[in-house]
Amino acid sequence: MDKILNQSAKKHYVLGENQVLDLLVVQMHDADCEVDIKVDLEGIGSNVNIFGIYFASAGQIIQNRVVVNHIAPKCTSSILYKGALLGSGAKTSWDGFVNIGENAVNTDTYETNRNLLLSEGASAVSVPNLEILTGDIVRAGHASATGRFDDQQLFYLMSRGIDAKTAQKLIVRGFFEEIIQNAELDDLEQTEIFKQLERKIDEVR
Repeated sequence: MDKILNQSAKKHYVLGENQVLDLLVVQMHDADCEVDIKVDLEGIGSNVNIFGIYFASAGQIIQNRVVVNHIAPKCTSSILYKGALLGSGAKTSWDGFVNIGENAVNTDTYETNRNLLLSEGASAVSVPNLEILTGDIVRAGHASATGRFDDQQLFYLMSRGIDAKTAQKLIVRGFFEEIIQNAELDDLEQTEIFKQLERKIDEVR
């Protein structure tokens, strides 16, 4: 598992035959941050899995750009980013580009970005893009969603005697947990990321 942790970065990966890249991007600190990732799947059967989590506070700007080029046949790519925004002026942008070339038959790809708005004055821009130049693919799709708390979840927790603030924190923690668990981190790494997340969640009012 390669990692980009709490820093701006620009990375370019080229994968050969049957090579696998697992990448985790974490943006939980308080400074503006911009991460630009490009992956070229040049070898038959190569595979990339990219996970991203980010949490923007008041006045903070977080930008992510991901480009995956399917060049060879039988390659797979999975992109999953989740972000939360809290505070006036918190801004995030996520741009995903998956390009499937003429020779990239039997491609299997999916890109997903989800954003949770925790306060007024926060804004998230999410733009998934998909270009397909061959008709012989297994799957190619994308999903994007930006919204506020699920009122039903909040009501359910509060009906069980949990106060509103604690209920909100539980929802935020659960929102990110899918990625933290699926990224196959060791116990120490998971603990550190959860600590960073807890610090951010403590800002929820």
